[in-house]
Amino acid sequence: MVRYLPKELVERIEPEPSGETEEERELAKLPQPLRNMELLDVEKGLDYCGDAEDYLDALEIYAASVEGKARPTIKTHRQVITKTKGKTGFYGE
Repeated sequence: MVRYLPKELVERIEPEPSGETEEERELAKLPQPLRNMELLDVEKGLDYCGDAEDYLDALEIYAASVEGKARPTIKTHRQVITKTKGKTGFYGE
């Protein structure tokens, strides 16, 4: 779209290098208890889902699908996921 605008009206702004990767920014959006869970590969989950919000949604869907079928550890993880979603503002989306 930019190529159709007059060059004198276009000002390209390059993002400032922060030294932080996109993956690190998304990882920082996740609550610390979730990042510390040994049974979850959070980095791989973010890679598959794309961003923190979608990853939390995927975890909630997974936890809901195994409820009643899983060992108590999964139930515990569901409770942590639900609590952390609420704390991060992603709850209910």
